[in-house]
Amino acid sequence: MKNIWRGLAENVVIETQRLYMRPKTMKDAEDIFEFESNPHVAKFVFPVETEIENTYQYIANSMREPLGKYALELKETGKVIGVMDFMNWDIHARVAEVGYTINEVYWRRGFATEALSKLLEIAFEELELVSVKAEFDIENTASGFVMEKSGMRRKSTYKKHDKLTKTIRKFTEYQLSRTEYFELKRQRKAQDIQLFDD
Repeated sequence: MKNIWRGLAENVVIETQRLYMRPKTMKDAEDIFEFESNPHVAKFVFPVETEIENTYQYIANSMREPLGKYALELKETGKVIGVMDFMNWDIHARVAEVGYTINEVYWRRGFATEALSKLLEIAFEELELVSVKAEFDIENTASGFVMEKSGMRRKSTYKKHDKLTKTIRKFTEYQLSRTEYFELKRQRKAQDIQLFDD
């Protein structure tokens, strides 16, 4: 079975129809700060950023361990419109979680679905993972829609302490197993389904 870290190293840059998914760099700070400082974007994910210096530090931390952490660069303009990362690895079980954030200007245009679908492809076809999961605050229904459209299946809804709001909130977990991924791929190929046509 393929070594996960080697697989990630072989996929440092990923290309989709409209995006380059690549490691974050310091040059991305202004683009990332643009959506980190937007309350509508930050609401369910992180505290609203007020200082670009903190964004530089976030990027520097990401660059220390860059594998599986991607800036989403729009091919057409070179602008970074979001981030998407593998996280919370269980290497022995070959399981990972995915998290993402998209600039509000680019919501409802299929970019998150496009990137997540590609990352799931890498996860199962290149890294040979057993399953990938993601969770969202139940009020953040748009994030759940992205997971669903990318082929992930709803598994459970639960309450837990939210580090952001410091309150108990409800979350829904979506998951996709290796078996489910290849069955979904077969079905979509048979039906010629396009995931993110505008």
